[in-house]
Amino acid sequence: MRLRNDKNVFSRLTSNQSTGTALDKSDESDCPFTDVSRGVISPVGGLKGTRTAPLQCVAIAEGHTKPVLCVDATEELLFTGSKDRTCKLWNLVTGQEIGSLRGHPHNVVSLKHSPNTGLVLTASASCVRVWDIRDSARCVRTLMSSGQVVSGDACSGLGLRSMSSQGELQINQIALNSDGTTLYVAAGNAVRAWELSRCSYAY
Repeated sequence: MRLRNDKNVFSRLTSNQSTGTALDKSDESDCPFTDVSRGVISPVGGLKGTRTAPLQCVAIAEGHTKPVLCVDATEELLFTGSKDRTCKLWNLVTGQEIGSLRGHPHNVVSLKHSPNTGLVLTASASCVRVWDIRDSARCVRTLMSSGQVVSGDACSGLGLRSMSSQGELQINQIALNSDGTTLYVAAGNAVRAWELSRCSYAY
């Protein structure tokens, strides 16, 4: 979802804009995936002698309770996965956290967002959870490392030991092709490809 392209992400982070996006539910108390205490993206003040530096830190996003392991971003949105077992969504225009995707069985080690489909994919333990954030964020599919596909959330109540006993493998990384239709999942000594339109193995 693209709302504007007149300024790049870094320009917006250091400006005082308050325009929201369609996904920004920070003012809605009925959002099913928000936190009571939300994170914030804070601009970093210029340090002495850094004006001529080729690269500068312009902002910091804070809100996770444990180390951040993975990130993804668009022009308007930032996604972060953490050891606190959540994936947070941030509005880069307003500098506010939109909400948290919860219920992962362990660390969120990899994540991807597909602007074309409005889906967010998060990898935790042996599961890839497929979230639809176009309206109210919900887990619509769970893809297991063994190849099983389950409607909705199938792994939030499972422990790592239970998954291992069922022949599942730790997922280490996920990637999307350019149009967001094929998901690549690295688990064990293999990389599997999924057709997201059917949530099935492509090969």
